Amino acid sequence: MIARNSATRRQTLMAAAGRIVESMNRNIDAMEQEKSILRKLARLLPEQAPSIRAKVDSADAEIAAARKRIERYRNVKTALGL
Repeated sequence: MIARNSATRRQTLMAAAGRIVESMNRNIDAMEQEKSILRKLARLLPEQAPSIRAKVDSADAEIAAARKRIERYRNVKTALGL
């Protein structure tokens, strides 16, 4: 869709940013659930706990990066004045 004026472009950009943020939030929720399951597995499988904890740490890093991206999208919203 090609927006004819700047107000329409801003609305289009904001709608897209909103959908992206919603998707990222769903992904973060899924990663949090995965971390919870991995922690339970680490308790059940002590011999594999170190590698499982490494996966949890990796998930933590991914979640932190996703939260930073979400913050950037929120900054875009502020910059657009919406």
